[in-house]
Amino acid sequence: MSKSARLTLTDLPSLECQDLITIYINRALSVAQYYHLEIPNEQIFNGTLRKAVNSLPDLMTLDIFSLSFEESRELCEEEASRESKSQITKVCLEMMMEITDIYFLMVLCPKMEYLRVASLNDMDVELFVREILNKINSENNQHLRLLSFVVEGANDELIQKLDSMIKTEKLIVDYSIQYVYLDNIFLQWK
Repeated sequence: MSKSARLTLTDLPSLECQDLITIYINRALSVAQYYHLEIPNEQIFNGTLRKAVNSLPDLMTLDIFSLSFEESRELCEEEASRESKSQITKVCLEMMMEITDIYFLMVLCPKMEYLRVASLNDMDVELFVREILNKINSENNQHLRLLSFVVEGANDELIQKLDSMIKTEKLIVDYSIQYVYLDNIFLQWK
């Protein structure tokens, strides 16, 4: 058995057949332990993602295209406590549909240290940063320390605007914010 591997799931079963994902993962686990789960180019139902993460206890990283909340509901406390066993520290979300996608991932991956969002789906950048930092503060999230997101046309003016908002609203202290190649903004704090 391979000690660690990358698992990529494509052509996921529909909502009615989501138990098939468990069968597929159990077969894959007989061959290797997986540290990275990638679900490219399609939405994944939040319940299916929860099953996949719970079935792969050694996951350290998660890379998904987008989430679907067809059966929109909050995670109940029992489900949230099951997710707390997740070891995932790095999460990449290609397309955020709503801010609740991020909240779901924060509960699903409570040890998340790094979050990358490639598309904010037209959400206001200031609102996005404010919502995430307020959620981190209200939940006393001790792990998440690096937020990366893509903003088309990122520039010094936007960085100054975000910096001013963070300072004025006292959202976090001891942080750095910068933009780099291809409109990536990095917000890191201690």
